Amino acid sequence: MLRRPFLAWAVELGDLEAAEQMGVRTLELREQEKGRTYRVSLDVLRSKGFEFDRGCGRQIGLALGCFAVDGSPHGRRPGPQQLRLFSPRQQDEQRTG
Repeated sequence: MLRRPFLAWAVELGDLEAAEQMGVRTLELREQEKGRTYRVSLDVLRSKGFEFDRGCGRQIGLALGCFAVDGSPHGRRPGPQQLRLFSPRQQDEQRTG
């Protein structure tokens, strides 16, 4: 993750180009520390991203706010969710019996 000039994810341009040639349309990054998944279309990455080279090869970065996080659109974290009182199996058993 980049911290400057702002929080962003970055990927190597060579890897991005290879993925595009294979028909990939979406980038998905799985962050290990907090278990979040970040997704963005390659079209958005190309149109809103910024290229740079800090001595480790050419890369393209994209601000965190442009990513969908854990299935929520454009950087929003999922809001609170109602927890289930029963598992789906227990609900089926209650209905049938």
